[in-house]
Amino acid sequence: MTTAVVKVKDKRGDFVVARALLDSYSTVNLVTKNFAKLLNLPALSCSVNIGAVDGLCTVSNKYIQTHVHSNYNNFKHQVQLLIVPKIADTVPNDTFPRHLFDIPKGIKLADPQFHLPNSVDLLLSSGTTLSVLAVGQIKLQRDKSEIILQKTILGWVVAGGAIDQISSSTASCNIVKLDKLIERFWLIEDFDHEPVKSRDEVACEEYYVAHTKRDPSGR
Repeated sequence: MTTAVVKVKDKRGDFVVARALLDSYSTVNLVTKNFAKLLNLPALSCSVNIGAVDGLCTVSNKYIQTHVHSNYNNFKHQVQLLIVPKIADTVPNDTFPRHLFDIPKGIKLADPQFHLPNSVDLLLSSGTTLSVLAVGQIKLQRDKSEIILQKTILGWVVAGGAIDQISSSTASCNIVKLDKLIERFWLIEDFDHEPVKSRDEVACEEYYVAHTKRDPSGR
């Protein structure tokens, strides 16, 4: 799993450092409840069910809008973040043996502590993740482990691990799947606009208004 350290603007316009998980399968951006409180941004109402591959499901009733900024350049990306109690356990699950790999000294890592288990504040969707990718990739292999360094606007991200993971006692899969429920998220993005009505719906409403009366008793 790839992580990046980014800057997020809070209510006062100040930057708050966040650790983000780049998820090429997720269809929405997420933020933990604790980090959302730290930003203190206005929370807007919504109702989105978020499912995961392990069968667990959570519902997000609030979301915030802000910008994610790179630590290395002027890049910024506007995001809507669904608020959830927790995004994932520590990432990675265990300390990765970074010392076994000769990472080039000139590489600016998006998350300099990618190898240490730590919490995640944000999850960036596939759209956001793809928007930060750049040309450049390095593969490093040592014994039974391999890592891939991918260049992004946020810095170089690192992915990989043990080549043979079948014998491992633990594994993780953090794909966020919304299936048909993602349609509900797109609806809340444009909450200021009335839904488009068909001709039949318009005609029905006009007929009802023109031909329906209510007497004093309410009938």
